[in-house]
Amino acid sequence: MAAYPLVIRKAVDMFARKDPRILYQIPILVVILTGLKALCQYGQTLMLHRLSLDTIQSLQHKLLKSLLYKDLSTIEALPPAGWTSRFTTEAMAIREALTRATNAVGDVATVIGLGICMIWLDWELAIVALILYPLTVLPVRNVGKKVKNSAREMQSQTAKMVARLTENFSLARPVRLHGMEEKQYQDLGDGLNKLRNAHFAMARNKAKLDPLLEVIAGVSVAIAFAFAGWRSAMGGASLGEFTAFIAALFAASRPMRSLASLNAALQEGAAGLSHVFSVMDTPILIQDPKDPVAISRPFSSLVFEDVSYQYSDGRWGLQNFSLKIKEGSFVALVGESGAGKSTALSLIPRLHDPAMGRVLLGGEDLKSFAIKELRSLIGYVGQETPLFEMSLLDNIRISEPEASLEEVQNLCEAMGLDFIKQFPDGYQTLVGYQGRSLSGGQRQCVAIARALLRQPAILILDEAMSALDANSEAKLENFLREYRKGKTTIMVSHRLSSLGNANFISVMHEGCVVQEGSPEMLLKDEEGVYAKMASKQGLKAIHQTGLVQKEIGVLPNSSTVCFLCQTHFH
Repeated sequence: MAAYPLVIRKAVDMFARKDPRILYQIPILVVILTGLKALCQYGQTLMLHRLSLDTIQSLQHKLLKSLLYKDLSTIEALPPAGWTSRFTTEAMAIREALTRATNAVGDVATVIGLGICMIWLDWELAIVALILYPLTVLPVRNVGKKVKNSAREMQSQTAKMVARLTENFSLARPVRLHGMEEKQYQDLGDGLNKLRNAHFAMARNKAKLDPLLEVIAGVSVAIAFAFAGWRSAMGGASLGEFTAFIAALFAASRPMRSLASLNAALQEGAAGLSHVFSVMDTPILIQDPKDPVAISRPFSSLVFEDVSYQYSDGRWGLQNFSLKIKEGSFVALVGESGAGKSTALSLIPRLHDPAMGRVLLGGEDLKSFAIKELRSLIGYVGQETPLFEMSLLDNIRISEPEASLEEVQNLCEAMGLDFIKQFPDGYQTLVGYQGRSLSGGQRQCVAIARALLRQPAILILDEAMSALDANSEAKLENFLREYRKGKTTIMVSHRLSSLGNANFISVMHEGCVVQEGSPEMLLKDEEGVYAKMASKQGLKAIHQTGLVQKEIGVLPNSSTVCFLCQTHFH
């Protein structure tokens, strides 16, 4: 690029002299220079794209690894769409900034080359022409700051909009059932308007720079013409030199404008980088100890010792919660929604850590164990049971990938999961996004099978059978009654009928234990919380199998009908 003005000067001088060599020298030079420029542009483009893509890929890998090991509370602070935008929208902004920054290397080289050329052609004219460009420094800085702020707002609005759209599509059924289409349209429309305004604000800030640079470039050329005209009248430089200088000045204006607007692009990318690095710099609170203790088996007991847990909004989920669970026992937590049952269970695999107090396994604080070893002992089935978008078989053996098809089949048959045989592809049936091709009860069955396949020492069931029909629940209850012998089972259920053979029940209210004991003892305390809950569910007695029975009618012989097994007892 810097050689073009020299070729132009030579061509004009040869033309003025009517030199016949212009017929072949100048065309050959132009072809050679154009070919070299094309090759350099091709190589530069490939190199810059590879550099920017490799950098973005490396950043995305680091962010992904960081997020996979972050505390659950950090992940739950944003909706899934918010995290997705870190890998898409903000990654694109960073990539654009990197591309512009790497392109700037070529622009700098071009400007330096053309500047040297202009100084060599006419140093006085070069100083006059370029004297105005330093005036752009201050407005470039101011525009850069505004672009960074507007880029942050645009990225924030984009993340919010993606989250709201994702929520709307995932809740398509309740939207239609409750006639919310128009309200959703208005709310989402407002969000789209805010997103449009955020984009326009950034475009408006970026647009302020180009007119200023255009004016300065034009004034510089005008001054150069005026100065050259004055010198020409005084018997100055030749026409070829002047033409070459003006060509160099025009050629330099594009890369100089690009360099001046570079700051805006860098600030836009910096806004995305600040979001990414703020996540990566978030400290991980739940970590392995420096010298982990091996978990001894049998571990004798699992103990909550005056445990308190506080949510990020300041509410207390647990307050001075204490519970002792002997190895091999069946313990249940009951209470109204929001009582803290699920919060207590989440402390066992260290999804969260208590703010105060300790959770002990075999007398050792859970924090003294390696997290992976601790979680390998636990089979956890929570209230929500989304599956991965893969086959039934792969979903069931997700934590035991080496398990054979025969092992999975034997387990599912023992559990009574007959619905799998009804699918044409059987265990190879794809369950769809989050398992939505299955019913809620079927998803719960798959989640329970997944937890049991790893042969956990501690089985945690948090409303794990709430979506099952009575027949399926009865089958699973019968299976679990035998399966959990010798295993520690902790269960949460609002249906007290499934907790009658628990060794111990802890009744919770607002994060505290208000009553505890065996089912028989709790039922005898008619003024207690448990007895009142049982009464509301029509539960009156406990059968010898351990299941709480529901009185559904009195027969002539005054016997009571068993709720689940439909047998009679006096």
